[in-house]
Amino acid sequence: LEALLRGETAGVPTVRLHRQLFTPTQRRHLRGQEGSRPEAINWIDDLATGWGETDPINLASAIEMSGYLPNTLLRDTDTMSMAHGLEVRVPFLDHRLIERLLELPGRVKLRTGSAKWLLVAAAGDLPEIVTQRRKQGFELPFDRWLRGALREEMVETLASKTWEGWLDRRAVNQVWEGFLAQRLSWSRVWALYVLREWIERHLSPGQSAIEGPVR
Repeated sequence: LEALLRGETAGVPTVRLHRQLFTPTQRRHLRGQEGSRPEAINWIDDLATGWGETDPINLASAIEMSGYLPNTLLRDTDTMSMAHGLEVRVPFLDHRLIERLLELPGRVKLRTGSAKWLLVAAAGDLPEIVTQRRKQGFELPFDRWLRGALREEMVETLASKTWEGWLDRRAVNQVWEGFLAQRLSWSRVWALYVLREWIERHLSPGQSAIEGPVR
């Protein structure tokens, strides 16, 4: 899996694998008797159709810039910076720079053992403590919360009868057990929690997924 995600064959299949919460098999399992229903059009495939002919590396970058970047990274940056009165600039997102970089062949951007080597080379006057440091992301401690302070609420939520007509409760419970056994990321159980909350707020009691939302 790591070789697929980090290799030179990146593209639509790789991005889909990296960004999806559940595989098609897992989704069919969660839907239970509704497992034979056709899959909806994947949003990643939909984005990819607008980029025409390009190499897999650039296609993966374009998809990430169209989805994950504005929907998560920039949104979170804006929320956190505004909460603390900070002015944040994103010079690397200048459209002229993006357009130029997308013209470069994807193979040029990858160098084994050197992350983001083009960026490091362009900023050669920076000290090594900056250019050689490990990449550090920003992630809220959901894993700790779900195993601790929110655990009782999660157990109650995932055992709810709200799933009737939507998801198979046994399959939902298996996702929770997979999380507790550290086989699944916290994002999987959190997604189920958010779905349950949405059902409770927007659908009438007993209304199923087949019937659709309340008008």
